[in-house]
Amino acid sequence: MTRYTLAVAIILLLIWHTEPVIAQDDLEALAAQAEQAYLGQNYALAISHYEQIVAAGVRDTGVYYNLASAYYQTGEIGWALLTYLRAAQLDPRSDRIQTQIALLRSERLNRLRSIAPPLPVRLAESTSDFRWAELRGGAWVLWLATCVMAVTTWFRPGSRAWLRYILALTGASALIAIGLLFARGTIDARMPAAVVVITSAEVYSGPGEDYLALYTLYAAAEVRILEARDGWARFLLPDGRYGWVDGAAIRRIDP
Repeated sequence: MTRYTLAVAIILLLIWHTEPVIAQDDLEALAAQAEQAYLGQNYALAISHYEQIVAAGVRDTGVYYNLASAYYQTGEIGWALLTYLRAAQLDPRSDRIQTQIALLRSERLNRLRSIAPPLPVRLAESTSDFRWAELRGGAWVLWLATCVMAVTTWFRPGSRAWLRYILALTGASALIAIGLLFARGTIDARMPAAVVVITSAEVYSGPGEDYLALYTLYAAAEVRILEARDGWARFLLPDGRYGWVDGAAIRRIDP
């Protein structure tokens, strides 16, 4: 098992929570017990310990990676993919995480043909290699640079020709960055990504088992949630199909 250090997770917990749910000493003990359980091939116990660490508020790549690896060892590929994707949100350019995600996608039973999604979804997904903080920071820097160039152009009329070119470039870049940021925020809020975590889930034409059964989704299938009603979720598949599934069968990637 490839292990990340949990020290960062513990530090982050102390920073983010002035009154942590679990004390630092308890987190360290849980981390040690989880690692020992995994190495002893007691994966269920390792999952239990890692889930307690996550429930305490820790959002750390290493915790998610180790938890996903434990899920994979138990054959829970839906939960494993979900948790690897959560790790990827924190470190989207990690080769090890992306390798595991690709492996799980190759093992799932659903073979869905992808079609071109709506433009807002494409714009949102085009930023998947960047963390939220990176997108916000990049958009802010470009906007600030545009403002600086605008002021400079105004007060240096003798150099306006080349300054206007730079102003146009930074301005266009800032608008693109802001547009991508807006698209990702909107799509993630209105159409959150989710993963099927149970072995199989029947898809219906409406929110309930009284509706027509359409087809079956299997563990690790990825969907986007369009609507939730009475414990059921209406979703969109990569191949463009819609349907309703029991809300307990799926989990959102964004915890």
